[in-house]
Amino acid sequence: MNKEFVILLFFIILVAFALLAGIILTRPPSPPPDQLVVAATIFPLADITRQIAGPHAQVVQLIPSNSTAHSFNLTPQQIRQLTYVVTTFAIGHGLDQRVTDATLKAIGDERGVNSAFKTLPYSTIIVDQNITLREFGPNLENSDQTDSDHESSNEDPHYWLTVPNAQAIASTIAQELIRIDPTNTTDYQTNLTNYLRSLDQLEQELQQLASQATQRNFIAVHDAWSYFAQHYGLSLVATYEPLEGRTPTINDLQRLQQLIQQYQIKSFYTEPQKTTSAGIRLMQQEFELKIMTIDPTGGIDPHDSYIDLMLRNMQAITAAN
Repeated sequence: MNKEFVILLFFIILVAFALLAGIILTRPPSPPPDQLVVAATIFPLADITRQIAGPHAQVVQLIPSNSTAHSFNLTPQQIRQLTYVVTTFAIGHGLDQRVTDATLKAIGDERGVNSAFKTLPYSTIIVDQNITLREFGPNLENSDQTDSDHESSNEDPHYWLTVPNAQAIASTIAQELIRIDPTNTTDYQTNLTNYLRSLDQLEQELQQLASQATQRNFIAVHDAWSYFAQHYGLSLVATYEPLEGRTPTINDLQRLQQLIQQYQIKSFYTEPQKTTSAGIRLMQQEFELKIMTIDPTGGIDPHDSYIDLMLRNMQAITAAN
């Protein structure tokens, strides 16, 4: 056996071990045999679910907080983890259907072999029970929308951005957790009661902040804030994007400039994923607006919560005007 062959053989073995180690390190750990695993499409749902589930369920967030539902695809690591999921909590109405469809396809008829819940049929729960939905656009003064980029749904899916709707969502999640895991019913009910109480306190803080706003009219990058504005006595006058992700025309921008002057708007609200876009530079340089960031989904900070997210958004809107 010559020296070159030994070196080549050693190199092949080393590469094989490296690949094997990579597979092992990137493979998500299997949950304990009695661990319930559920999924939620976006951070607000995942956080609310964790508050209700406590230690009784592992919650998988499908859409990372730095991504959008329109562009995100499930990773191989997530697909492997999804074999243990019993239920996915989703917003629906076009916002996250691509992800829930992909989840259903990934799961198929398989279940994790060590899951105590593998005999339960997989289900997707749209968490809009007892929530009054609104349509996109009719209250915006620069709106000429006849459809929506939210996958053919003209219903506004951003309904989690009011506390009463979050309370309804929490109740829906608790009901489903009790259905699939009745052994821990008492804990789920207790967690729900405590969380609803925390949301009551949040609602009081938000209403107080909103009542102190000196400027109730605002303009945002796109129409994610109509539920929020309507419930808290604010007014989303217009949006930079006529539709989600659609570039405005010259006429759109002229109308937007008129509204900025009419309502004496001083600030423009973008979102974390859009802070470097050409449109933001236009609003800052040409329209001379102060650029502020509000976030409909949150979760970028690992210590974030739905409650903190809502407080930050209200503080940003009421403090800047």
